[in-house]
Amino acid sequence: MTHRHQTVSSERHNIKCLSLCNTKCSLDKFWFLLQACQYLPAAAKSRDLNTVKILFNGANDNCIGDFILRDTPLIYAAVFGRKERLRVLLEVGANVERTNAYRSTALRQAAWNGHLDMRRLLLYRRAKMGPLDEWKETSLHLAAWAGHLSVVKLLVERGAYIRLKNDFGQTASDVARIEVKDDVAEWLDPVSRR
Repeated sequence: MTHRHQTVSSERHNIKCLSLCNTKCSLDKFWFLLQACQYLPAAAKSRDLNTVKILFNGANDNCIGDFILRDTPLIYAAVFGRKERLRVLLEVGANVERTNAYRSTALRQAAWNGHLDMRRLLLYRRAKMGPLDEWKETSLHLAAWAGHLSVVKLLVERGAYIRLKNDFGQTASDVARIEVKDDVAEWLDPVSRR
């Protein structure tokens, strides 16, 4: 794909994002929103908090990152461990239940990447722990798969359903055992027998 085609494709994507915002606005505001949609995911990864706040207030979380994953700014912040950006996005109204192309939320991405403080913050904001993805895997499955014992403990403490099986018939303990995350499996086994 040539650079010109990538640019046209990116512009179409951003215009689609803006149409999701249901915004009737002047041409100047339209271009601001277009820029906001384009840079908000990058800001959620690395830029200063004021930029995140200004861009989000202009565009909201209908603006997504790349074409394949379709991560929201909140998901980007969770993936990259940007706690303050996550906090700012939540304060300005980011939707904790918004999913990407694989039906994964910010909570699930924080579990997958072992970001315990971000998990606490998202749970405090009432993010749901239930099965969301196409394989019926929960945040607990993902944290067990990645071997993040502290995150597994937090999820269980907050009421994660331990015996829930994914589409492959595996509990979180099974997943930990398969992935040779022995400390997680050893901790989950007695808890799941209660």
